[in-house]
Amino acid sequence: MTCNIDYFAIGASSLAAGVAALEPVLGVAVPYGSKHTLMSTHNCVMQAGNERFFELTAIDPDAHLYKKLAASAINVSHFCFWYRRVC
Repeated sequence: MTCNIDYFAIGASSLAAGVAALEPVLGVAVPYGSKHTLMSTHNCVMQAGNERFFELTAIDPDAHLYKKLAASAINVSHFCFWYRRVC
């Protein structure tokens, strides 16, 4: 069985900050993707090869959960995560 990475993702403190950092490095526009309502995130997605894609993801400041956490004592301003799926 051959295992491949089918996508990779980078988390940013905001989509705007992530796009501003990546576009000059990649040399291409990073297009807006969609929202993950249940995870309170939104993303930019682009193809990174024939069978792979790249995702830039960040907390969605308009999401209900984000607003609830922001109103609490929990600091969510620098939340960042990344992941990859193999096989």
